[in-house]
Amino acid sequence: MTRMLRAVVVLQGLVLATLVAATAASAQSTVAATELFAKRTYAWWGNYVSADAGSVTVKVPAKDAVFGYVADKFKPGESVVLTWTLGGKDIADMVLYVEKFEVMQASKVDVGYILPVEFVSADAAAKTLTVKAAVPAAALQAAKGLAADASIKVTTPMHQPKNVAMISAIEAAPRPEMVAPTIPELPAPPPRRDGGN
Repeated sequence: MTRMLRAVVVLQGLVLATLVAATAASAQSTVAATELFAKRTYAWWGNYVSADAGSVTVKVPAKDAVFGYVADKFKPGESVVLTWTLGGKDIADMVLYVEKFEVMQASKVDVGYILPVEFVSADAAAKTLTVKAAVPAAALQAAKGLAADASIKVTTPMHQPKNVAMISAIEAAPRPEMVAPTIPELPAPPPRRDGGN
């Protein structure tokens, strides 16, 4: 083997080793982030509609922009994922975006202020979406005693890898005043060296 060929083979080996190490590090950081979010929860509020075997139906508030597309894009019974706006630390306020579960899954979005549910209907006049979410037996027992249209607080893990929502708890609770987190103003950029604007 010539020196040049040996150098190329060694270089290819180094590149391959670097790619393998980078892929492993990326996979480890993804697992670490997923584990971190698997332990975190957030709360969201809605109005109780009904409960049946293994699920609860609720009305949730949504931003105006959502009503421009949901009625035409989704059919009752379709699996969708709600993406929420922030209402405070670990608190969701309103639905900002709705997408088919398959699209979110293909995009590898399964962590954050998201909630996989079954789409039921949209009411643009009331600015609410009616959705159905699967709930564990303990949470379902709490929901069954609620009056129709009662305000409920639902606690949900941030990691939602399946098309069925994981819900930790449901309780009757008034919707709090939401205060969106403030984003600090950025400092003014330094003046340009060339004197331009």
